[in-house]
Amino acid sequence: MTNTITLTREQDETIWSQLKQVRNSTSDLCGLRDACDDLGMTSAVAKIERSQREIADAITEIATILLDAQRASFAQRSAPKRFFSLNKSNREA
Repeated sequence: MTNTITLTREQDETIWSQLKQVRNSTSDLCGLRDACDDLGMTSAVAKIERSQREIADAITEIATILLDAQRASFAQRSAPKRFFSLNKSNREA
């Protein structure tokens, strides 16, 4: 179950920007993992791999919440104005 949140456009853009930076920095983590692997540092490799999985899971969770918030915001803006429609049909009846 995901949380539905409301974000301003600025908050949304800031979070997406931060996620991109994290994604870019994970490539540095891959380089460190490879270097540790080359040196036979199996414990360090395991910790880095675990961190990479946790980061990937967190990014997925954050992105899902952001996308849900964007969808909810779009649906709210696109929703028909039922109150107006009902009032109009009541007047015609």
